[in-house]
Amino acid sequence: MASGSMETNLLQIVDGKVMNPQGETVYLDGLNYKDQFKWLLYERKDAPRWDSIESDITRMASLGVKAVRVWFNWIYYEPTPGKLDERRMLSDMQRIVDAAKKNGIYVIITIFVKHYWLNGKKINSWVQAHTIDAKTNPDDLGFWLNDGAFPAVQRRLFVRLWRTISLRFGSEPAVAAYNLINEPYNKFYDELPRWTRGISDKIDHYPLRILHEAVVREIRNNGDDHMIILDYNWVYSCGLVPMALPSTDRQLLYDVHMYYVAQENGIQGWDVTYKISAPWKGKSFTGERISYAYPESANGHDRLALESRFETLAQAQLGGYVFYFGEFGLTENIAYNTDVASLIAKFDFTGFAYFEYCPDSDGGPGSVEICQSVMAYARN
Repeated sequence: MASGSMETNLLQIVDGKVMNPQGETVYLDGLNYKDQFKWLLYERKDAPRWDSIESDITRMASLGVKAVRVWFNWIYYEPTPGKLDERRMLSDMQRIVDAAKKNGIYVIITIFVKHYWLNGKKINSWVQAHTIDAKTNPDDLGFWLNDGAFPAVQRRLFVRLWRTISLRFGSEPAVAAYNLINEPYNKFYDELPRWTRGISDKIDHYPLRILHEAVVREIRNNGDDHMIILDYNWVYSCGLVPMALPSTDRQLLYDVHMYYVAQENGIQGWDVTYKISAPWKGKSFTGERISYAYPESANGHDRLALESRFETLAQAQLGGYVFYFGEFGLTENIAYNTDVASLIAKFDFTGFAYFEYCPDSDGGPGSVEICQSVMAYARN
């Protein structure tokens, strides 16, 4: 399958839109859900507060949430390489899916790879793949390099992780998509000689793309036609980042993160070189690189500059990309948050997930009030 036909009970990408089996457009507008259930990501001092989690999801539905991007920490479920606690992981995921389904909300299963805390003790990640962990230990390349004829053991285990998830949820229509790995970080490129010295002949020179391809292939081999969300490489020097370009698999969404607090860096999205056959709005975009960061004005933020980035993204979609905005926010600047949401709706992108829903925060970025202001722009 994976070609855009609707012979499935799952959401599918058809002509750049997410559609349900009835042929209706579905927008994946919603929230990230992480902080309220930190027991799932960092620590588990007490029993899971499922009553609180289920009430959160019910409240999200009342705010107009159509899809919730839920984070699951691989390292929590597999603290030792090769010892994946499948029962606990799948049980936790299933309970979230069941609660969301009861409220008419789609779930985006998102894998997060990072250290966590248990009873006040930091449990380090054995996978140096996430921005924070990898930056503190930049010479640990185990997740990205070959170890001979096969990819690194860590990546083989990552493929197995997704095989396990796919076998459980492969036919679950309440799961909208799989977000393979949140914000992977790999500074393994030509502009950083110390990372590439002596390995120029390695076939694994672009390991993130190879990782994406291996997981997508495994999921499809399971007969699983779910949409798959791919994150870019979270690297400060974006100029030579090789992207997983549109392929024969047409059920791929490309994740863009657009944070107000990082506007000085071009690290917030897919940095690609694309070609089109005709100019757009009087300008040729052939070979132009997409950048999503924009300068902050003295009075808050520059909506026109922000809108120009969305225009560029809209043009890139003509070349085969289909974008989903998996994160934005982390600021109490309501004007910025609502501008992002409104522009996503204006340019008819597939959906957004504001970061983040955290009703315990009193007036902060995750408060119900700010989430409500963003969800005013949710579609459907």
